[in-house]
Amino acid sequence: MFTDLWYFYQDRKIEAEVKLTGILNLGALQPGDSRKYGTTIAPGLYAPVHQHFFVARMDMSVDCKPGESHNQVVEVDVKVEGPGDANVHNNAFYTEEKLLKSELEAIHDCNPSSA
Repeated sequence: MFTDLWYFYQDRKIEAEVKLTGILNLGALQPGDSRKYGTTIAPGLYAPVHQHFFVARMDMSVDCKPGESHNQVVEVDVKVEGPGDANVHNNAFYTEEKLLKSELEAIHDCNPSSA
């Protein structure tokens, strides 16, 4: 279950907040270790990659003049790990990030096969 809240400030800032409920799924890390299939959230602790779907339409020029780039949007896609020694159960996936540099670059339909 989730709730979403929108905050509109007098300085024109807009903030979106999404809150999720549920039991956290975490894993332990040895000092200096990291996981391709998770994000380090504290020393010695990581959260496995998982998915939630939130959709919003954005105007990338909000609070910017043409040619400025104060605002940034990063698209996070899920990539499936191919079968092999690193994925013996064929269920591993990880994320790749892509900076969307313009509204034109950001225009596309969601790919349901990559989420």
